[in-house]
Amino acid sequence: MNIDDQGNDLPADLGAGNVLRDISAAVPPSASVEKTPASSSASTEKVSAEKAVAEKAPAVVDSEEEDENEHFVPMPDFGGYIPADNPEYSMEYAQNLLHRIDDDDFTADVTADHFHRYHDEKIRIGPAQIQVHSHVYSLAKRLIKAYPDMYSKLKHGSSLIGSALHLLCFALQDMEDTPLSSVTEALILKWSGPIKAARQLGMQVDFASAHLRTVTEAYLGSLALAAAPPLDVSLLKSEIEKKEQAIATIQ
Repeated sequence: MNIDDQGNDLPADLGAGNVLRDISAAVPPSASVEKTPASSSASTEKVSAEKAVAEKAPAVVDSEEEDENEHFVPMPDFGGYIPADNPEYSMEYAQNLLHRIDDDDFTADVTADHFHRYHDEKIRIGPAQIQVHSHVYSLAKRLIKAYPDMYSKLKHGSSLIGSALHLLCFALQDMEDTPLSSVTEALILKWSGPIKAARQLGMQVDFASAHLRTVTEAYLGSLALAAAPPLDVSLLKSEIEKKEQAIATIQ
């Protein structure tokens, strides 16, 4: 599902060429000046002025470094467990991962700053006046409409319910935005955190648990496919021919 973002308008793009041309047009043509030896005091003043300008000039920051810092999202603490970076598929690994996403004793301390765009503005939603970030506002509206009893029977305050719903929407949106090729064990465990927290509060989030399990099984399937030996087509054809000869003999 695609969700509309509520981004701000970008400022007008002023090309450097246009700016320099405008500055040049505003400067009058230089008059001819008789060449005279510069005095030592004038030279000293010129050097001092140039030094002052250089000191006031802003430091140049690498734009790529700024982008990396802006989009960096830390991973939560998994209680001492370290997810594998490049795991090899095995039945044991698959069973352990599927167990962890359902096990309430295995928790991750997930907060909003573990997701992209957590700094977006917040918007009130629902009869309880819950606040969610604008990035997940549309998703939150659809969840409340599709599952009206998701939290209606809870006796907790709107602040606690809102925080749980907020993180749940972040996790679901992150799952939606992440291609299968970029899914990792750490991401799966991070997504399981808000779902478990909502379930422990009494929220009806079976749909979210089922979606996470589907994503996890797809991830495990991709690992299994990568670990499988390449198919030998010639060997397969040979086996088919043997079967056909055996059938012809029987007939």
